[in-house]
Amino acid sequence: MKKLVTLLVSVMFLFTSCSAFPENFGAGLLPNSSSSESTNSGSSSDSTGGNTNPDENSSNSCVNHTYNAVVTAPSCEVGGYTTYTCVTCNASYVGNRTSMLGHSWQEATTSAPKTCKTCGATEGEKLPVQPSEDETLYVHYIDVGQGDGILLQVGNCDIVIDGGVADQGTTMSNYLKKKGVDDVELMINTHPDADHCGGLTQVLKDFAVERVWASPLTKTTQAYKNFANAVKNEGLTMETTYVGEVFTYEMLTLTVLYNGEGTSDANDSSIVAMVQYGSFRFLFTGDISSTIEDRLAGNSSIDLTCDVLKVAHHGSRYSSSATFLNATSAKYGVICVGADNSYGHPTSAALNRLKSAGISVYRTDQKGDIVFSTNGTTMQIPDGTTVNNGSGASSASSALSLSSFANASYDTFMESYSSKQNYLFNY
Repeated sequence: MKKLVTLLVSVMFLFTSCSAFPENFGAGLLPNSSSSESTNSGSSSDSTGGNTNPDENSSNSCVNHTYNAVVTAPSCEVGGYTTYTCVTCNASYVGNRTSMLGHSWQEATTSAPKTCKTCGATEGEKLPVQPSEDETLYVHYIDVGQGDGILLQVGNCDIVIDGGVADQGTTMSNYLKKKGVDDVELMINTHPDADHCGGLTQVLKDFAVERVWASPLTKTTQAYKNFANAVKNEGLTMETTYVGEVFTYEMLTLTVLYNGEGTSDANDSSIVAMVQYGSFRFLFTGDISSTIEDRLAGNSSIDLTCDVLKVAHHGSRYSSSATFLNATSAKYGVICVGADNSYGHPTSAALNRLKSAGISVYRTDQKGDIVFSTNGTTMQIPDGTTVNNGSGASSASSALSLSSFANASYDTFMESYSSKQNYLFNY
């Protein structure tokens, strides 16, 4: 009888003392727990979630838990989700995304924006910025003779745009090594001409490359075959971009303004991209002719305003139209060109139009490697002068208004394109 009484007293003591424990103590420990925390804990492994912290005033309150924050499930190459786990009972929820290096967008429906296939981010979503050891963007226009070779560096991100001819591959590769490049986050081949794709073959052999964007047009030349094979050998595919595709890293955004579709002319198949870093903008044009330049300038949904223009087609007389140059309002222009080349680049016609537009010109055949750098607030130009007030300082808009210029308007963009003009664009 004494044992029974003792047992009953013990049970009553245990029951009444439960009030000393936090509400929902033990939630998540039992497999079939019906607590609010165990119901929500499933989101911890959901890489398409993006849930915010629970509302402390709701029935789903987690105010009685002490959480540890752990970044888990890396997505889109950098960053991931922050999973908060209770140190007492293991209840968890997924916090906001950290910043992503780049996205691979899946096609949107007519009623929904594009979303990243990997992490679920929505196109145009503003992601938190991760600080880097060096927050300066360096834009290198490398002297590769008669061709384009460009390197963009910021923090741990390296972007290569074109690589000159095959014989300049070692020049490109050595320059990247000298600048401390260990891998390439994004490689862009603007179009399949040998003086743009040839040197990229060596870069692919010497560096780990994460993504390759390329013009939709291909060629049967040996230089292009070697480049395509090098991409394949690295286990990569050449991605065809779309108008409005964006690559981001920290403050840097690279936006595709023209993806090269709809023409059989190699030069006019060049990818055109705008890079913005803080208030400064850099426009890259490949070898597009005035036909494409003027189409871009005539589209009100595209903001061509920039501080530094990579002059199209090495200063060919069939590029750098007055309409286009005026639309860019560029202060500086860079011509990637070889000394005493057989094409007569840059032509006096193009140079005169650049001068009339008030654009100060730097040429690789005269200056060698040309470097601009910016911290987003000020920019240092090649002569060492520091300038303020970049072209993007007063504009919060992106280089491309996706709401009014989506892929569906591409046919309108290319309307009246004349194939009879193609013969002009080879010089």
